Amino acid sequence: MTFSDPKVADFINANFVSAWHNRAPGFKNDDPAAEQDIFQRSPEAYTTKNICTFFMSADGHVLHYFAGYLSPDLFLTHARLAIEIRRTAFDDTFTLKKDGIEKARALQAAQLGAIKETVVPTSGTLAYRALKHEHGKECAGRLWEYVEYARALHKLWSEAKEFPALETVRYTYMYGNDFSEESEGATPIHGHSTARVG
Repeated sequence: MTFSDPKVADFINANFVSAWHNRAPGFKNDDPAAEQDIFQRSPEAYTTKNICTFFMSADGHVLHYFAGYLSPDLFLTHARLAIEIRRTAFDDTFTLKKDGIEKARALQAAQLGAIKETVVPTSGTLAYRALKHEHGKECAGRLWEYVEYARALHKLWSEAKEFPALETVRYTYMYGNDFSEESEGATPIHGHSTARVG
């Protein structure tokens, strides 16, 4: 739903070089049941450990990440933050500025401060493939997991002492819930869930 959205695709193609890595080489889930269920229950955000999006520097250091599925609008919020971190913390040659880490930490702290107590979902109907979702009051409750995850994630980044190498966090990132479709041969995720943080 997110990557097929034209505004997301155009934004990513204009600002990033995209790559994909499958933790279980060759794994392809041909059963759409989980995807359909997530869309019906949590079309705005589902912060599972199942997938993670990393925004990285050219030398392989992670500037920002988030786990799970986010709707196009929420996804773009994080993508724009990654661009702002890049512009603020690095020079034109992608060399880290002397105060780059501090500036990135301040951006994350500002995001943490901007998160509202509740998130109001878009009103109306969402459509994805043959599915439809009508937003209702229960959607705000489902977004609470995202709010808690985003708070914990921005707090984690606002305290970071460095931009970690991808190898340091690719299997240990913070996620919001334990759902995963890991198959045989997958490298397991050993990160910490916000459900177990504070």
